[in-house]
Amino acid sequence: VHVSPEAPVVEHGGSLWINCSHTCNYSSDPGGLETPLTKSIEERGPGWKAFHLTNITQWNPTLQCHFTCPGENVTIASTNLSVYRAPERVVLEPLPGMELGRAYNLTCRVLNVAPVRHLSVTLLRGGRALHTETFRTRPGNEPDSVTVTHEISPGRWDHGQQVTCQASLDLAPRGPRLQSNSSAAELRVFAQPCRPGGRGTQPRRGQTPRSWALAGEPGGHPPPPRGRSHFAHGPAGERQVCTLSTEVALPEDRAWAQELEATQPVGGSRATHSSDLVHAGLPQPLLEINKTQTLAGSNVTLTCHSAMEPPRALLTLRDPVRVLASGTEPLGHVWLTAREQDNGREFTCEARPAPDSTNVKSTASRLSVVYGPRLDDSGCPGNRTWAAGTEQTLSCAALGNPPPDVACTKDGRQVSTTAPRRVGSEDAGTY
Repeated sequence: VHVSPEAPVVEHGGSLWINCSHTCNYSSDPGGLETPLTKSIEERGPGWKAFHLTNITQWNPTLQCHFTCPGENVTIASTNLSVYRAPERVVLEPLPGMELGRAYNLTCRVLNVAPVRHLSVTLLRGGRALHTETFRTRPGNEPDSVTVTHEISPGRWDHGQQVTCQASLDLAPRGPRLQSNSSAAELRVFAQPCRPGGRGTQPRRGQTPRSWALAGEPGGHPPPPRGRSHFAHGPAGERQVCTLSTEVALPEDRAWAQELEATQPVGGSRATHSSDLVHAGLPQPLLEINKTQTLAGSNVTLTCHSAMEPPRALLTLRDPVRVLASGTEPLGHVWLTAREQDNGREFTCEARPAPDSTNVKSTASRLSVVYGPRLDDSGCPGNRTWAAGTEQTLSCAALGNPPPDVACTKDGRQVSTTAPRRVGSEDAGTY
């Protein structure tokens, strides 16, 4: 007995044909396929039988072809069906302005992908790979989310480079190679025009116009120059101190960049130092559901967070009826037990920079709860009375997600649940 394909691969929710065949002589056994999946069509020929499996939502189910040859026991051939899901999203966390030479983390999140052991995640800078991580030893077949972090110390020429995150799900040679990319983020690298040693004030949100000043020893290194503003400096006692200040309007709802330039005398000539002020704005909040599709009765974890630099964003996690959690970053996990009525329930993560701010950004996601199938009187009444000669339809709907297939029979014959029929005495009986 043989099963083909030997190592089948299918996308979650998809369909495929499975062929069972045998090399028996003169076998009259029709054979079959044992599977928990839905078989919508069957075809057969000499020595083989094919089954069309549809709406495949189980993870890694077992398939068993069986035939009985003359004078022998039942012979079985088995295989496991590999079910995959492409990443729901690939998210590169927003990047702050980066000071030259300091260490920063690049963080990428790949959400709801299966199976994770076939996944690799690569962080790229300027189109070149910085770091690749694989998950070959990760157990399990159901969707999961992964986080990849890589530390960088930006150099001067990293300023303006594009950073992306690439998720690759490689199911070759039996299945496809899938690739998903995050949105690109630009590296903004700056250097202080004065070395630390004095005191400084940094811009705060909620003040317009605003000023920024830094005191210290001259000697910073500039990034590639862009637009400039000029500032004064002067001696302080026996050492040189530069003071930079400017009045700028800093909108809180979008990113901005302001470059500063200071000029100081050096041995009869003048040397120029530059620096960037960078404000990342209010980033889009992230809403993570550890399982966007789950079985009724299973526990689900929701996490709402933001990559906003201090002061932290104010976060609210809600559904259409009520607020589930609120507070400042980081907002902890929210646990709930999935119920049938939670199928299609939408959750929203909202972020705002201040309690009274009208600047709100939000991210939403829906929960799919798998349950059933189940029949009850609401969709399939147990008793019906039809008048002879009238047009009637034997409708029967089942509860469940995904929507179940319903088949009705009477005296061993299948009866349509969609086509109307004229009622006669022969229609009485048990279905």
